[in-house]
Amino acid sequence: MMGTTDSARPSALGRLPLPLLGMLLALAACGTAGDAGFREDSSVPASQDRTATCSQDGDCATGQGCHRGQGICLAFPQGAPSFSIAIDPPAGDSLVADQFTGVPLGPDGALDLALANPIVLAGAIFHAASAGEWEDFAGAGSSNGLDRSTGSGGRLVAIAEGRIPGTQFRSEAQAAFDPESGEWRYELALLPGLIYQATFIPARTEGAEALPPHRFPIHASASATMDVVLPPLATYLRVEGIVLNGDAQEPVPSAQVSCRVGDANIGTSALTDVDGRFAIVLPPDAGPVVIQARPGNGAQPFPARERVWDQGLEQLRAEYDTSPLVVIRVDPIPATRTVSVQVLGQQDGSDAAVALAKVSFSGIAGGGAASASSVTDDSGIVSVTLLEGVYELTILPPTTSPFATRRVTLDLTASTHQAFRQYLDPRVPITGTVIRQSDGTPVAGATVSLMTDRSDTLAATYGGAHDATFTAATDADGRFQVRVDPGRYALVADPPSGVPLARTASPSLDLSVARELHVPLPDARLVRGRIRSASGDRVLAGARIRLFLDVTHVSGWWSLDGTTFAGELLKAADVLTDQDGRYEAVVPRLVGVDGGTPDEPGTWDAVTPGMSPDDTGAWDGGTGSSEGFPLPPVEMD
Repeated sequence: MMGTTDSARPSALGRLPLPLLGMLLALAACGTAGDAGFREDSSVPASQDRTATCSQDGDCATGQGCHRGQGICLAFPQGAPSFSIAIDPPAGDSLVADQFTGVPLGPDGALDLALANPIVLAGAIFHAASAGEWEDFAGAGSSNGLDRSTGSGGRLVAIAEGRIPGTQFRSEAQAAFDPESGEWRYELALLPGLIYQATFIPARTEGAEALPPHRFPIHASASATMDVVLPPLATYLRVEGIVLNGDAQEPVPSAQVSCRVGDANIGTSALTDVDGRFAIVLPPDAGPVVIQARPGNGAQPFPARERVWDQGLEQLRAEYDTSPLVVIRVDPIPATRTVSVQVLGQQDGSDAAVALAKVSFSGIAGGGAASASSVTDDSGIVSVTLLEGVYELTILPPTTSPFATRRVTLDLTASTHQAFRQYLDPRVPITGTVIRQSDGTPVAGATVSLMTDRSDTLAATYGGAHDATFTAATDADGRFQVRVDPGRYALVADPPSGVPLARTASPSLDLSVARELHVPLPDARLVRGRIRSASGDRVLAGARIRLFLDVTHVSGWWSLDGTTFAGELLKAADVLTDQDGRYEAVVPRLVGVDGGTPDEPGTWDAVTPGMSPDDTGAWDGGTGSSEGFPLPPVEMD
């Protein structure tokens, strides 16, 4: 079904300079070679801005280079520290995104890279003509000799896990009709050797019924012909049904009906019409079949109902043969009640309404799932109509609110009330100072972001939900303050533009109580290079270059192990190449587990995870929570 020959990986080439930055914003104007000196900026302490201006490397001291996008001199890394790099070609380029891990920098921070030509899979997309052909194809993995007359248009999407935590590879191709062959054909560019999960999404043609997506793996090492063979049309199961309520057999219009086969193979979905009727298509696959009905927009409320056929499609087919319709009954439907919840907090000894808080109700009513959500008004009030049942009520205030997320139980079966009040605890006050690591000078205009995934692994007293980021900026004295939900957080701090400092991160901080943080920003180092095609015949202008900390065993830190913001914690720089394919990036001066630095010879040890709360049941919340992370630790009082 796919080729097996190996393809060369992109390789590092020579060393050349570049422009453009990623972490620090572009500074206004560069000084000329003759006016290198010091600038004064009243918005930041003078001591943090004592940086030589430049327009070329000759304006800078030995061991430094000119960051021409910023017009300042920055030191080069020493000791060949390594980074992981993600390269995304500009839109429409024939090359595909690639990632490189553990790449050491060359002399003077040089990092030139080349993107190899991708492998290309191409072929026809068609349905097997019969169940026998489909079985032959599944057994042999070859499409030779199959009837290709039933082609299909649509979109092919292939996704693979990235080599850098928090990233992925994605390729996409649209099927096009080829008049010469009479086939629907595609071409899909991929990286060799990766395991992609591919999904073919059939196009919906006028007058024809939509078909479910078809999923299959792709693992190819070289360009090859690979036909996408879909199940025979006769093996899909089209089901007509009706959603009814009560002994009176009343139809339920506007019900949302969905289905799946096995754990992940979804079928089509539909809304019931005025007669409660629906039609769906299930994919041919193994595993239990589930058809679910839940209220759609504007539908009468009822508990979500499921019908399950544990023995799979054959059991459903046998039942469907004896009945013209699959019937889903939504009764019994509990009584409904319009409920008002006022969300309040205590401020200066009196009640304060919490506006713009998202209030979600999720629970069980009448033996089925029921849910609703809304947002509080200026009086902190939200009103929803609920089926009488037991709900988990989650209140999520805006991140700017002084009050914390809360989760409580609301039992409408044990209470006849229609109005409820819910008081929120105050958020935890977090204060701190952002300083320059090398001399302790406060840094004004820095941005501090505290991120949590609020998962069940959080050792916190609140019942939070959803990812959250709380952000603050430092004042002229480098001070910041922010209130957060109590729990475990990761931190990212970005310096202001135009200073020789780099962003920093901390993978785990215990912020379950009030804390004073001391956030050291590392000195900046200059990395620059050029991006070419592997053949060397062209440069990549407008390519996105991201440099990441080269951290292994990311499961040692909760924040790097599958969170949505793992990539932000590891990202050191994010820049674009200029018209000559050159880039320049500001990266942090790294530190080792013994306090040494990998960009200066002598004391660097390999990065290893620090204490994991998953292993110990707790974390110390001090500098030990970042032990082994290659950036200066955040200290907490």
